[in-house]
Amino acid sequence: RERLLAACPGVALDDGSRRLTELLPSLRLVAMDCLETTFLECLAADTPALAFLGERFLKVRPSAQADVELLREAGILHASPEAAAARASALYEDPQAWWKSAPVRRARERWLGRYAGCSGEWPAAWRDLLLGAASRAREAAAR
Repeated sequence: RERLLAACPGVALDDGSRRLTELLPSLRLVAMDCLETTFLECLAADTPALAFLGERFLKVRPSAQADVELLREAGILHASPEAAAARASALYEDPQAWWKSAPVRRARERWLGRYAGCSGEWPAAWRDLLLGAASRAREAAAR
């Protein structure tokens, strides 16, 4: 905190007293270093978001590689904080114009459906998951 304030005098820091879901609607653009819960919450809240992850930190299973590429193509995922900062600077005046573009919408919808449980198909997915677990448990008990 002190180092950030020394490097960027006047920057506003959140004090942590409000939940992220309360803050997201008021944010112009969010930048983060992960593709985890906070990233998914930004997507679900439809808040413009940039992420940066160096290749050595981004371990992608083969089935998710195309989804990660969509993020890169849309300009959401960057390989370094410097690249994300340059993008944020370019977008800052009107991030909504970029956020509403077709490539961003496509990547956002894909990530919401596959990784945030926002596809509308979650009841069937949970049913299949639970039935499969029950079936495996029955098979194991029968052995």
